[in-house]
Amino acid sequence: MPVSKPGELPGRLLLKRVAAELLGTYGMVFAGTGAIMIDALSGGKVTHLGIGITFGLIVAAMIFTFGSISGAHINPAVTLAFALTRRIGWTVAAWYIPAQLAGGILASLTLYYLLGPTASMGATLPSGSVAQSLVLEIILTFILMAIIMSLSLEPKVAGPVAALAIGGTVGLEAIFAGPISGASMNPARSLAPAPRVMLLDEPFSNVDATLRRALRQDARRALRQSGSIAVIVTHDPEEALELADRIAVLDDGRIVQVGTPETIWRRPAARPVAALFGEGQHLSGTVTETGVATPFGHTHPAPADLDIGDRVDLLVRPTAVALSRTVDEDGEAGTVEDVRFFGDHYLVLIEARGETLRANVRDLGSIRIGDRVSATFKATGTFVYV
Repeated sequence: MPVSKPGELPGRLLLKRVAAELLGTYGMVFAGTGAIMIDALSGGKVTHLGIGITFGLIVAAMIFTFGSISGAHINPAVTLAFALTRRIGWTVAAWYIPAQLAGGILASLTLYYLLGPTASMGATLPSGSVAQSLVLEIILTFILMAIIMSLSLEPKVAGPVAALAIGGTVGLEAIFAGPISGASMNPARSLAPAPRVMLLDEPFSNVDATLRRALRQDARRALRQSGSIAVIVTHDPEEALELADRIAVLDDGRIVQVGTPETIWRRPAARPVAALFGEGQHLSGTVTETGVATPFGHTHPAPADLDIGDRVDLLVRPTAVALSRTVDEDGEAGTVEDVRFFGDHYLVLIEARGETLRANVRDLGSIRIGDRVSATFKATGTFVYV
């Protein structure tokens, strides 16, 4: 309910009212989002119905407690509506809104300290589409604001009656709409527990390989459970593929591709992307009638927009190379310079015309160092760039 006159200036009374708004919003966010978190921790013992009732009761309690002091807006939308209708001054609104946001944030910090990053800190995360939740929140907020503004015009309505009417409305809307949009109806309630963004810069670079894999799994699990958003900076493509839902690849300070790990791997949009993911190696090639000729053998058919004789740059993954001691029909072949064993495969190094080709093969067969071999290239791991 409005309790101040337009143009009221900061003073001892106003500071008392601001403190009431801070404490009221703190109580609302602490109890409401706390119920969501405790429900998750207890395996659903609070229940969705209990969460809705908790929100309704705490709103009623805060209005009953602080209504005679500040009007118990405990909602920036209510404060803004009263300011627009000139029921409070803009000076008052400019103090109330930051106090409400601060109260909500303090409540979320308290819950984080007590319960940890459980259930996304009770954040209002829509289960449906963004448009669906937006429309639903607009309707819910309109209903709530209509009731609040109507009650503010009836000075004869006793405080407890107004508190029960508003608290009941909040509880009812939270019960039936909460599973879809979160039923916030309150910017302070939405912003305070909103998922935080964490920046992790090379977080696992200084640990050994075995521990690094375990830490990656634990980190991804923890981020998913908390609902937090993380921006991870890494030079390790394996780490990016394992941790990320979306990957942005930077080259020389520019973003050259953004996509899911699968898109980045299967359809690299630029040379740096193909070279980074899958250990792509550069080979020179020339477009022929049958494909692209390299010093080591022919690739799959060249892209249709290229002409015979065009010079191209190939990015070939070692896993896309197959070797044969049968020399290519055009005489293209290289010499095996080295063979290295990596447990589940052999790495074969072949040289031809000053270029080196790396091939991962499961079985060497009869191939030995010094042999002349030709290569064929699988389309799924070979990329042609002009």
